[in-house]
Amino acid sequence: MNGSMNIPRLKQMMNAMKNPHMILSQMANTNPDLANILQASGGDYKKAFYSMAERKGVNPDDVLNQLKTFM
Repeated sequence: MNGSMNIPRLKQMMNAMKNPHMILSQMANTNPDLANILQASGGDYKKAFYSMAERKGVNPDDVLNQLKTFM
């Protein structure tokens, strides 16, 4: 682990992985693009995730598979 990583930040990241809705809500508070995508998807986080990934030219299933390796 990198020495610059602090324990409270690591704990926050681990909690966020357990509750993706919480982290997306927090991100939407600071990211107008994400807030717009969430609003357009009717608050459906899965639709919002797929929409955002596709807008960025990223295969959402690849992202999910990579995240699974961390869990």
